[in-house]
Amino acid sequence: MCNAIDHLDHLIWWVLICVCAGIVATQAGAAPATVGAVVSGWNVKTPQNPGGYTESPYLSDGITISPQAFQKIHAVAPYGGVIRYTGAQQTQGSSETSLLDRSSDNLSIKGITWEGISAMSNATHTSPWVAIPQGALGGLGTVNSYAFQFGLNLGQRLDSRIPSVYLEYSNELWNGGDQLNGTANLFRARSDPTLTATTDFERMAQEAGKTWALELRDFTAGIKASNSKAQVHGVFGGFIANQYWAQTALTFAKQSVPGLDLSHSRLAIAPYAPGAPSDIGGIQTGDTAASIIARSTSFAQQYFPSWIGSNKAVADSFGMEGLAAYETMGGSTYDFTSGTTLMADMNRSAPEMRAFESWFFNFVSDLMDGKLDGKNIDPGAPLEIFGTAGIPYNNVNSFAPWEFYESPDSPKALGIIDFINANAVNHDPFAVPEPTTLLAGLWLLALWGMRRGRA
Repeated sequence: MCNAIDHLDHLIWWVLICVCAGIVATQAGAAPATVGAVVSGWNVKTPQNPGGYTESPYLSDGITISPQAFQKIHAVAPYGGVIRYTGAQQTQGSSETSLLDRSSDNLSIKGITWEGISAMSNATHTSPWVAIPQGALGGLGTVNSYAFQFGLNLGQRLDSRIPSVYLEYSNELWNGGDQLNGTANLFRARSDPTLTATTDFERMAQEAGKTWALELRDFTAGIKASNSKAQVHGVFGGFIANQYWAQTALTFAKQSVPGLDLSHSRLAIAPYAPGAPSDIGGIQTGDTAASIIARSTSFAQQYFPSWIGSNKAVADSFGMEGLAAYETMGGSTYDFTSGTTLMADMNRSAPEMRAFESWFFNFVSDLMDGKLDGKNIDPGAPLEIFGTAGIPYNNVNSFAPWEFYESPDSPKALGIIDFINANAVNHDPFAVPEPTTLLAGLWLLALWGMRRGRA
């Protein structure tokens, strides 16, 4: 006959085995990469437009997403995925500088509300990736800072089952030449007396790293103050072509916030093929979808392993979680000013795009995860697509997988969905425990009961 201590011993072992079974079941189906949408706009129903289907990048409590929009967003940001709200927040050149002028109206020109982000995340069972506007810097280090209150607000409204929140500071702060955010960062860098660098390039990096670290600290404190269990993942945007910029920024970030923990933070990159006309030698006489895809494939194969590997090495050297792609797309276009519609037509309807897009996402995912070189395997690197729909294709821009939310599935969209279906098996955080885990627990309980009966 077993005594009480024997029963307790058996019970402890049973609990431990059940917990381990649950972890193994979860990891066995874990995604090699979390794919999500950069939501720059979606169709919503508003009091002014009860029929819906009018393009608007705003959402707040009570606003209903159109069926077409929800279907397409869910296709590229499945349950358990991530949605990046930088576009929806109107982060590029945002006028928000304090809590007093934050976006509080779903039709405001300032972008989606904080409450709208929570509502969208809860409705789609996804983790939000949000940004602090470049000018909202007042009160850092206090509970009145924009970052602290943003974290507090999100934490209070996000469903408790949402596992993560990603925090970014503005967008592409390295670009001081033609980006509103980068220019503002340059002006601050030139006047900040705490910086130690002497060149504009390095001072911009220090300014961006310092401010991001302070905001990450305050935002995380706000999430914790809300009693939310969501894990905050900082996302720092590295300079696209130069890892030295990221090294300079992160070094100063750690100096600015002593004890800064980067183990849950990621270094952001933007893999495009092509990202500029020069990547594929421009549009050439006689080009077809097949020839452009062939040159885009060669470009990615030639340059991405060293480029992504170098960025991953920087992230690893600072003890970061890994990389995050804040924008990703194959067959993308930027500044093809020749007037040709070939790229746009290719993205709309070329059958070859489906296989290319699926291959491209697999290739980038494997490089970011470290699978191709076997170094520091990182199975959770997020891949964010640039836009979902609602941006008409032209010779300069055909990034998004759909041209409009009412558009049929393009080969480009189908290629991304193929990648998700084959690789990125995201688990719905709102789902009940998997039956296999429950059955394993019941089986172990039965064994324990039989052992007890024989004792």
